[in-house]
Order: sequence, then structure tokens, then C-alpha cells
Amino acid sequence: MQERLLHFIWRFQYFNKKDLTASQGQSVNVLHPGFPNMDAGPDFLNARIEIDGILWVGDVEIHIKSSGWTHHRHHEDARYDSVALHVSWEHDAEARRNDGSVIPGIELKHKVVPGLLHRYNDLVNSPLKTPCAGRLNDVDRVVVLSMTERALAERLENKTDWIRKNLEEKKGDWEEIAYRALARNMGFKTNAGAFLQLAAAVPYRIIARHLHRGHQVEALLFGQAGFLDHSAGDPYFMELKKEYEFLAAKYQLQRAKMSRFQWKFMRMRPANFPTIRIAQFAALLIRNRNLFALFRDHCQDALRRALTAVQSMYWQEHYDFGKKAKRPNRGVTVDGATNIMINTAAPLLTAFGKASGEQRFVDKALGILAALPPENNHVVRMWKDMGIEAKNAFDSQGLLELYNNYCCKKKCIDCSIGVRLLQN
Repeated sequence: MQERLLHFIWRFQYFNKKDLTASQGQSVNVLHPGFPNMDAGPDFLNARIEIDGILWVGDVEIHIKSSGWTHHRHHEDARYDSVALHVSWEHDAEARRNDGSVIPGIELKHKVVPGLLHRYNDLVNSPLKTPCAGRLNDVDRVVVLSMTERALAERLENKTDWIRKNLEEKKGDWEEIAYRALARNMGFKTNAGAFLQLAAAVPYRIIARHLHRGHQVEALLFGQAGFLDHSAGDPYFMELKKEYEFLAAKYQLQRAKMSRFQWKFMRMRPANFPTIRIAQFAALLIRNRNLFALFRDHCQDALRRALTAVQSMYWQEHYDFGKKAKRPNRGVTVDGATNIMINTAAPLLTAFGKASGEQRFVDKALGILAALPPENNHVVRMWKDMGIEAKNAFDSQGLLELYNNYCCKKKCIDCSIGVRLLQN
């Protein structure tokens, strides 16, 4: 028995309530289990419970063993004086309030249908990547679609939460936030952290002053990233190095400079090297000088066209300084632009819509996701093999969040699909 499961059992009242009695013999009738408490204090708030025919409106605390009350020192915490009922899987000790009064306690160990425990253990102990694989046909498709939408909303909320925190730090500078969000996106998972550090090391207000000179933007980015510290013996390298040294001194950037060793190259195709990504990032910045307006104001087709940028000629022919590519490197492709629209444009628009109180920007973000094709990765393909096919990016983003935040963490009782399987 896990406490999370016990919370689930109490919340949905999945136990036999006939002849329910408390530890001291009182009759107990649960009229309402209360509402889950997400903050400190009792587990469920404002429950309605009849004890020996007297209505109590109070809180409920839950433990595997009732002695957990004392172990957690709730008897010394005034917040728990409002507890009207103590629920445990196994009752081994009375719970007392701060004034010494005994709290009625009930034991659920012999009240829960064994099949529920078996179904729960089958799910959380499943060796499969998705515990419900093979059983999705037992769940109404409406439940699956509803859970996918809920997971998408949570995914967008997590991404907009990151934007809100950065917005507070930068005092409402949406241009800087768009710059950081795009940088994070360009690093993908492998170098997202390094790209974020690079964006912080050379703020957008400095980049914006040099957008009319592309080589200066590249000098600032490659220099702050730590790629100009060695000697490549390459004319273009030497030009950037000289330019960077001047700009770094002008803006006093040296203290925030990164090291090449902070960037990851291992198990990566040359076309995805951070050097290529930085060059593509520079190209996007040079091409789109009002960065936030690009995401906020452009229609979907115009946005996709604006995001399909080609890096400078040097980086079309090289994958690192002084190292020629065997074949020309492409710029940000249509697929790359789609990725940016999903992972940068949609969260930015959602965050801006909520911050400004203008729902049209949230609707625009959802419209972008609904109109874009689904992502093609191993998670989306896995769901397809199980009979759940993503029709668009709206679906694929929801399925990604469902897998990463529920399936991988075995949070089946927090998932509508898992709950339905347990109910069955």
C-alpha cells in the first residue's frame, strides 16, 4: 500500500462503507470526502462526516499507519486541530489533537475490494514503457482524448511558467524573453542549457545593435560561447576573433564568457553540432529584427517562412572552424521552423495572452498547434503502435506530456486513463 493510492481510494470512496465504525466504536457515515489540499496541512479539506449521527464539517488526514500522526508530529501543529477524521490503512495508535482530545479514526485495510489493489499493482509494476499498453481498448476513446488535452494544457502551463519567471527577472522585456526562448529551442535537449547560458551571457539589447552587420552577431555569439579561444588559422575565424575582442571589451562581456567544453558534440551528426546551431541562431536573429513581434503578429504561413533561414556561407561549408563539411549544411528547414513554432511560438503566445488578458493570443497558439503536422519521434510512434495516432501537433504535444509526466513516473492514479482501468 502506498499513501498516494490510499488518497485515491479515499477521494473516490472506493471502499465498503457499510457498518463503518471508528476506532472507539462510533458509527461513521461519509457524506463528502472533502477536497484535496495542495498546500501544507491536512490532506483533505471541508469534508462532511456524520459521527454517531452528529454532522462534522472538518478536515481529513491520511496515513498508511495511524501512528504516522505522531511520527509526523501533527499533534504539535495547530493546523491539524481542524481534523474531524483520521483515515489509515492500518490502525495501530490513536491520533490526538494539540489539546489531547482523541480524533475518530477508521481503518480501510479490510474495506477495500482486493481486485482494486491487484489492478493498481499490475499498472505500477508493469515492465512496459506505458503501463496501460495492451489495455487501451478497455478505455473509452473519449477518456483518452480528454486526458491528452489535459496533458497538453499542463505542458503549455509548464512552458509558460518558465517564461513568466524569466519575464519577472527581465522586468517585462518580451523581446529578451523571445530571444531566450528561441535560444533554448535551438539547443534542443542536448544543448538547451548551454544555449540559455549563451543568451544570458550576451543580452539581446547588445545583439540588436549589430543586426545590420551579420559577422558581428556571429562574433558576439561564437565569442561568448567560447569557440574563439583557440587558433584555427582560418581567415574567417581570425576576423570573428578580432571583432569579438573589440566588442567584448566595449560591452565588458569577458566575465560571462563560456567555455567550448560546456557544449556537447558527442553522438551527434555534424549538421546538429552546436556550431551549426549557433550559426543558424545568428541567421534567424539577423533576418528577424523585431523578434517578439515576429511571433506575436505574423500569421502561421508568414511565420514559417520567416523561420526558414539559411546561415552564412562559411557555415554552409563548414561544421566547425577550419573543418570543411563533406556536403553543404542546410539552414533551418521547414521541419526546423515547425519545431520552433511548436516549442517557442506557441508557449510565448500563450504566456503573452495570459499576461495581457487577451484570449486571442492563447487561441492563436492552440490554432498553430492544431494546424501543424504531428511530430515524428519514438514517443509519438509508440502511441501509434498502441492505436493512438496523433493527427496534429496539438495531439503529439499532449501525448509527449502524457508519456513523460505520467507513464514514465507511473502516475496512473493521477491519469484519467489509469483511473478508468482501476474502476473497471
